[in-house]
Amino acid sequence: MNRAKLACTATLLGMVTTGVYAQSSLAPHVHGEALLETVLEGQVLTITLQSPAMNLVGFEHAPETEQEKASIKALESAMQAPEYWIEIPTSADCSLSSVEIGQHHELSLEAHDEHEHEDEHEHEHEHEHEHEHEEGASAQADEHMDLRFDYSFLCASPENLDNVRIALFDRYPALTSLTAQVITQTQSVQTLNANTPYMRFK
Repeated sequence: MNRAKLACTATLLGMVTTGVYAQSSLAPHVHGEALLETVLEGQVLTITLQSPAMNLVGFEHAPETEQEKASIKALESAMQAPEYWIEIPTSADCSLSSVEIGQHHELSLEAHDEHEHEDEHEHEHEHEHEHEHEEGASAQADEHMDLRFDYSFLCASPENLDNVRIALFDRYPALTSLTAQVITQTQSVQTLNANTPYMRFK
């Protein structure tokens, strides 16, 4: 891979974004699983990896300790170089054009009221116990953080792209399954894991 052609635009987007933030392209949030989207159009190869942060750094809240902050920075630094986790055949002569690293953080609050399922015959006491209900309600925070990595390559010999090895399973044992969507002249969906880490283009 010709690193001289690297035009890296990697930026970890904001440490935290709270509230409900819809981003339809995010993969379903399942710990241990991740999504890999690969498109080859002519000589242009684009690869997008989306994973729950738990798989890669071991937590999903905003980094608080120095160790957690260091883990995020180390991941960002490592993933800027795609060869760290994906082995593209050298015969395809693919040079990296751009990298974008993003973070999506969602914080949802759910109120739980222990009195919300009272029988109908007790409704006449609702006003009497309204204050008690308010005090009995509790809010629980449910945090999810997803990480997204976008890469674009220009391949001089794209016809030589056949099998690509994914090394994520070696580096991040918490990741157990990867769903790869491959779009070339045809389309396929492949399930990868530590025993079958090769993504097929043909």
